[in-house]
This record gives sequence, C-alpha cells and structure tokens, in this order.
Amino acid sequence: MKKFYLSMMLAVILSFAGMQSPVLAESNSNENIATDKMWTITFNTSISLDSAKEQINVHNQDGEAISTTISYGSNEKQIQVHPPKENYAPNTTYTLTVQDEIKSKNGVKAANPHTMDFTTQKEGWGDFHSIKEMQIKDPQGEAYTVHFLADEKPPAVTSSTMWFDNPYKAEFKLALESNTSKKTVSTPIADSEDTTFYQNEAVALDDLVRKINDSVFVISQMAYSSSTTDYFYTVKDGEIEPITFSFADGETSTNIMNTFKEFEHLNENTYQQAFYNNAFGLTLHTQYTLNHNNVVFNQQQGMDKKEFQKKAEHIVDSVHEIFYDDLIDTVGSSQERDFSRIKDDLRPLVTQDHMKEIEDAYYDVCLECEAWYMNVDWSWDIHMNTLENTPSHMTAETVELEGNLASGGYDVVSLKKENGNWKLAHFQGSLFDSNRHLDLSKDQAKQIALELNTVNNVTYLGKTTQENTDHNGDTYTTTMYRFSVNDGEVTMKVDASTGAVSGA
Repeated sequence: MKKFYLSMMLAVILSFAGMQSPVLAESNSNENIATDKMWTITFNTSISLDSAKEQINVHNQDGEAISTTISYGSNEKQIQVHPPKENYAPNTTYTLTVQDEIKSKNGVKAANPHTMDFTTQKEGWGDFHSIKEMQIKDPQGEAYTVHFLADEKPPAVTSSTMWFDNPYKAEFKLALESNTSKKTVSTPIADSEDTTFYQNEAVALDDLVRKINDSVFVISQMAYSSSTTDYFYTVKDGEIEPITFSFADGETSTNIMNTFKEFEHLNENTYQQAFYNNAFGLTLHTQYTLNHNNVVFNQQQGMDKKEFQKKAEHIVDSVHEIFYDDLIDTVGSSQERDFSRIKDDLRPLVTQDHMKEIEDAYYDVCLECEAWYMNVDWSWDIHMNTLENTPSHMTAETVELEGNLASGGYDVVSLKKENGNWKLAHFQGSLFDSNRHLDLSKDQAKQIALELNTVNNVTYLGKTTQENTDHNGDTYTTTMYRFSVNDGEVTMKVDASTGAVSGA
C-alpha cells in the first residue's frame, strides 16, 4: 500500500514531498513561540479529519496531553492545531506529534510518525510589550489584569497641545492575566486595522485606554479635537468581550461617538454618555444599563413624547405666568423689577443652573414688544426632534408658528429631574431665517387654518410663491397656500416657511 508524506508549517512550509520518510523539523523558529500559537500541518493528500483528531496531539514535558482543537485549514490537505482555550503555558516545552496511524481520505496511512518540539515565550507576550495594565473584575467578582500590548513601546509624551501631534502606531493586542493563567486574546481592538494613539500634552495613551469602573474599560480613537469614537470591553468567563450598544430605535453598534473622556459610571449597572452637539450648543446625554449576560449596553429612556410635551408645556407655561404676572404689575407703578419677588415661586419649576438665565431675561425682556418670552404656543405635530431622552434628562426641539405674539422659530426645551421632580433646565429660541425654516405641506397648512377660532371649514384653492425677508435682511422664496374659508366667506394664505396666516 502506498504511503503519503507530510510537511509541517513553522514560519514557512517545509516540504518533504518525494523523501522516503518525514524529517523532524527543528530550528531556532521553534523557540519563543506565542502562547496562542496555531500550527498548520500541510500534507500531500487530503486527510480524514476524524483521523487527524485522533492521531495529532500535543503533550507537555510530563507527557500529559494538552486539550487542543483540530480543524481543516484552507483545504483538506491542511490541518490546523489550535491552542487550548487557556493557551499554552509560558516558558514551557511541548511536543507536537503526528502519529503514523493518521489516514488520508482514501484510508491510506502515513509512512512514519512526525514529532516536533516547541518552547513558548518566556513572558507570555513574545515580541509584544505590556504598555498599560487595568484591574478588571468579572460579574462573579473574580479579579483579572487586562494588558494592553504593543509590538513597539510608546514614544515619550511631547509638550505639544495639538491633539494629532506625535502619533503612536504599532500592532496592538489585548491580553488577560489571572492568578492561574496568562494569555493573549483575539478580541479586536477598536474595529480598525489603522488603530492610532497619540502622546502629547492634549491627548495621551492613558486618556484613550482607560478604566470606566471595575467592570468596564474603553479604547478610544480620536475623531475630532474634543470627541472620540469609543469601544467598550468587559471580562466574562475568562475572556475579554466587546460590549455592543443596543439603542431604543432597535439599532445596534459596536461603538459610540462621545465627548473626550466623558463616558461615566453613574451607579450599579447604569452608565452615561455625553456628547457636545455643536448645532445646538448643548451637551446631550444618553444613559445605558449594562447587561453582563448578553454583554450589551441597553439604552434607557425616560418619558415618551406625549408625556414630555405635556410636562414641558405645563412647566414653561407656569414659569411664563409667574414671570409676566410680576412684570405687568410694575407697569404704570413706582414698583421696580425685582427678581427676588418671584424666585421662590420658580424654584419648584426651574433648576438652579437655569435660574440665572431666567433672572437675566426678567431684567432684559421688553414688555412693549410683540413677541413674548417663553411663549408656549408650540406645534409638536409639525416638528419634534428629540435630542436626548434619559430617565433624568430630556431635551427636544419644536416650533412656534409666526403669529400675533410670536415671531416664529425653533425652540429647544430641556427638562431635568431633580429630587424626583421634573424642572426646566434649558430654554433656547431661534427665529426662522433664510437658512432654516419650515416647509409645510398642503395638509399641514390646511390644519393650521382649521385651528383658527373663527374657522369652521376650508377649501384648498391653490398655491403661489412669495419672496420673504428674514430678520437678518436676507431674502428667500416660500410657498403660499391659498384657502377658501367658511364656505367662501373669506380667503386666506398660509406661509409654508413660518406658518403665518394672512388674508388673500
């Protein structure tokens, strides 16, 4: 019966085809082997996998069998010997043996057995250096040391304050050490092959690889000068596991955008993300609870939209009433404006941080002007953009249509829970302008007309265009919807950019 031959891949494939017997491959490449080394054995014919599982084994110096996993490589002529789950022990010699009882898929046995000794690296990391250590506990409270490894040591921190100066590029890995084992892991780092850190006065490695608490650590990649793309990890069942984000809208992600170093642990399994939104000039928050079993950060929300609308209108309307009742009393009298008269009444409604803004508005507001401060004639059905929603913060943008007491524009309202009560934490308005304004549909314009007190029914007549001039003096083109009101009694127009109603 014809025998077949094999070769074993160390650093390269050593070919033994055509020789009468396999040769034991021994060289310096068998030293300082990584503890997570996977060996690939290449044969000159297809191998029975069941036979390979029985006839290929690894033993330590005491002759004890090591629990490896055997699988095919890129084809049936390649057999891969995967390391044990806990990896090979460091600084230890092992023997890899291919018995001569191994069979090809045709049932032919090998001509001779083949053995190879190899010795693992002394420090457990091979050519890599542990450049950062973090003490992390698993859900059962068992302590581990997470090592952040690199094949090149980091450069010294420079005095530059430019975040992108002095980049640190290398090959990076994660490793896990316990009282009984020490191993590198295959967990991906930051989802990218171009992982880069920096070593300067503004941003350093310790800022970008850090513990959040005893259960979670983060690896950050700079996105802008003040924001990062963050990847989070925990330890579970003796492995480093990446944490997935599950959002309220059903979407998932392996990372989030975050303000530089602003992700924090609040309490127990609750964590909070903070991200500065340049468009609104606000730091917005998202809260998550960590599910250790599924290794998922689940987004937590507070109020639904209807509840928020109701609370926001009630709180802002109450502040508006207290505010103007006092101011109107000063008209035509010798009484001067004095915010201390209403401050105690506002405390249950306004956060301490926002009280100063209310006070400034109290002294600056114009009573003779047409537009009133904190008017709550909002049209949530036309526009509501939820900017943040957590059990303790909620912020949304809505619109105020142009009318008798309103200039028309976008309002941003924030509520914050303090001592169990929701309070006004932020109020910000901006007028419609040529760059940002509404674009109402015909049905939305019709609904605006129907909501007027004197209107019973409307009939659509058509639309025209009109040039508007905004408060900055800039012009833009808008659509004007025309309606017949109350069975032709009158006609009116609704401006699609502001919601303003006027006669035909």
